[in-house]
Amino acid sequence: MISQLEMPRGEEWIVILVVVILLFGPTKLPGLVRQLGKAKKVWDQELSPSRDRHKTLDTPDQTTSQTTPAPGQNADAQPSTPTQPGQ
Repeated sequence: MISQLEMPRGEEWIVILVVVILLFGPTKLPGLVRQLGKAKKVWDQELSPSRDRHKTLDTPDQTTSQTTPAPGQNADAQPSTPTQPGQ
């Protein structure tokens, strides 16, 4: 019968570490660990907006209290001034 897989313990971690060093070499390991750190940081940043979004669903949105322009008007539009070539 197939035994259940468990987390490695004690000496098993040492064997795994030796195999990783043999596969990647000691010169590439710092870069590999650095990339894993960056990936974890991106992962945490991607998860934090979803956490913030769930928190803000319970509180009223502050941006809805601002005045909105009438239909057909663009609040961000700048008055356009014709420009002539050469200026």
